Amino acid sequence: LLFDRADRTITICEIKFYDDKFQITSEFIINLKEKSSCLREYINKKNKPQRDIKYCLITCEGVRNNKKYDNDIALECLDSSIFFVDV
Repeated sequence: LLFDRADRTITICEIKFYDDKFQITSEFIINLKEKSSCLREYINKKNKPQRDIKYCLITCEGVRNNKKYDNDIALECLDSSIFFVDV
């Protein structure tokens, strides 16, 4: 889900449904970076003004701590299941 905001920021919203807490993995981080890259490429092809790209993660049960990837990302928790992700 994409939100193209008036402040020239696009938020990529990832919505995950699991019966347990979502665990951030290296594949998840790579996937976010690929989405960002594809979106930047699309913006450049369409000659649109540059945008900041932010990520939002929505989960049902929250996010499980994963010390292996804590240094790769920053999570800002808005609620027990809504996070802004900075990779």
